[in-house]
Amino acid sequence: MIATRPLGSVVAVSAGQPAPKAGEFADEGFPFIRAGSLENLLNGGTLADCEKVPETTAQKNRLRLYPKDTVVFAKSGMSAMLGRVYRLPEPAYVVSHLAALSPTGDYDPGYLTYWLRWNPPCHLVKDPAYPSIRTSEIEQVQVPSLPLSEQERIAAILDQADALRRKRDLSLAMANQLLKSAFLQLFGDPLTNPNGFRIEEIGRHLSKERPGTQSGPFGSALKKHEYTQTGIPVWGVDSVQHNEFINDTKLFISKEKFEQLKRYAVEVGDILISRAGTVGRMCIAKPTVGNSIISTNLIRVALDKSSLLPEYFVALFTYVPHRLGALKANNKENAFTFLNPKTLTALEIPIPPIELQEQYKRLTGAVEDQVCLEREQLAGLNKLFSSLSQRAFDGKL
Repeated sequence: MIATRPLGSVVAVSAGQPAPKAGEFADEGFPFIRAGSLENLLNGGTLADCEKVPETTAQKNRLRLYPKDTVVFAKSGMSAMLGRVYRLPEPAYVVSHLAALSPTGDYDPGYLTYWLRWNPPCHLVKDPAYPSIRTSEIEQVQVPSLPLSEQERIAAILDQADALRRKRDLSLAMANQLLKSAFLQLFGDPLTNPNGFRIEEIGRHLSKERPGTQSGPFGSALKKHEYTQTGIPVWGVDSVQHNEFINDTKLFISKEKFEQLKRYAVEVGDILISRAGTVGRMCIAKPTVGNSIISTNLIRVALDKSSLLPEYFVALFTYVPHRLGALKANNKENAFTFLNPKTLTALEIPIPPIELQEQYKRLTGAVEDQVCLEREQLAGLNKLFSSLSQRAFDGKL
């Protein structure tokens, strides 16, 4: 049994401050980190991507500048349920929705970051409907009481394993960048539409053979006790990544229940879109089973492929979503946001000639083979990292 001590005894636990007004940000100054910034930062983004706060604005709003190696995570709002933990590589300001664990020299920030990712703070949330964690509760979290030298040794081992994962991530990112560049070369900026493609509502290009859009089952349609350990897969938000379908789930229903929920069925080539959490994230469904359905927080879109291909559609919303219009219902960090299918189908987008879309589809197919190999290797490295983490925090590394 590893001895423990309260987190508040080894770091300074606090919360950030309210964000300045939109007009108070500038091109120069220290970065300002929001709860919504963490996804990008943990996926290869940098603090240069964040808004900047000049010193005069910081003084006016009494913002606290957190030092390098401060560890931050969401303590309120939907983001508090996602377990995202980030270590500041340089000083930054932090929004009030984030908890900030400032270094005191008594605990290695690298070790603490890995430990919190292995033991995500979201377990402190008492009511998932209104996620919130008090700083006093964070202070009482029990962390391993190890010598600083031992923490540094473990962090160094995990750093090496993590570096291998990041190299694979970089390879995947380069493949995505290639596809993005090819997309822009073929179709141009959708906002300026330099090729003069016709602009039409998405709703005009939905399947005529089955419902074009379908939200997942709500309320009494599918209750928790009706899930089974095996059977017909139920795809959730975790299966929908940016332009990547994760063919894995822990949720299943019986064949009899599937017959009742056929309207929510998924076919190869359907587009799956998250409607809660990371709203608007989407991918092309490629299930390897015959039957499956979507869960509550997904929308299924079936296109008329004679005029609009899934490969073009998903690339459009994955690579240049900021040029198309917001898919979120609201931007409040302390509230759930839900995507309404009507919002999506009413959105107007450029519709290139189907021949040009087919050309892009062939390109994505050629790149996909290499991407699949990279993803398999990354999955192996993720398993290795998980095994090392478990051994480290069980005191066996």
